[in-house]
Amino acid sequence: MRNSNKLIFLLLIFLCSFEIQSQTINETKKKYHYTFEGNLNAENLTSFEQRLSQLPFVNWAKVKYKSQAGKGEFFIETTEPVKTNEGDKIFEVTDLKKLIQSFQLTPGELNIKQN
Repeated sequence: MRNSNKLIFLLLIFLCSFEIQSQTINETKKKYHYTFEGNLNAENLTSFEQRLSQLPFVNWAKVKYKSQAGKGEFFIETTEPVKTNEGDKIFEVTDLKKLIQSFQLTPGELNIKQN
């Protein structure tokens, strides 16, 4: 009886670890760095950072802006599902450019780093 309990316990641990591993294989973490130019007041800066954070698959967002130079940059990290079917939703990089432009800013350079 005691050995069967140990066996069941070990089997549960194995199944749980397999499930966790299969979930991480189906996801990809990426970091995006995007520069921009234009004028942002404090209120728009906060709103811009909030809107970045609300994009699908975004874990966090941070905006750095130098008002005297009229230049800034932002960093975001995403956890994106691996696309396996045609209808799967993915993170759209074009949403970043659209968001920048919606604040009357000029997009600069984009860098993407996969973890």
